[in-house]
Amino acid sequence: MLKDKINKGWVGRVFADRRKSERRSCHGAAKIQFGVGSLPRDCTITDISDGGVRVIAENLDVPEEFTLILSTGRPRLCRLAWRIGCEFGAQFIDHLATAPSQHSSPRGSARTPEYA
Repeated sequence: MLKDKINKGWVGRVFADRRKSERRSCHGAAKIQFGVGSLPRDCTITDISDGGVRVIAENLDVPEEFTLILSTGRPRLCRLAWRIGCEFGAQFIDHLATAPSQHSSPRGSARTPEYA
């Protein structure tokens, strides 16, 4: 019954979309690292925006802050926003302290550089 409600958009109405930038759907491999010297673990990114990411990672106890290594090898510092089972959302916090790169994609671009 819950699966039917999810498929019909019921969950989307309950949880308001508070993103400040457009979300782009993707299915990209990435690595998650929990501190300096720890081994990166495999994960899958299901969607990404300029401000954050949704990730699937099984059997991981995700800390408040961690590094996500995108398929391009670019590391992003993240803060855990929510978690349900093996799926979680995170905000990119490295962009808060630095200016945007000259190589970033234009705002209207439908392609995500990390997965283009």
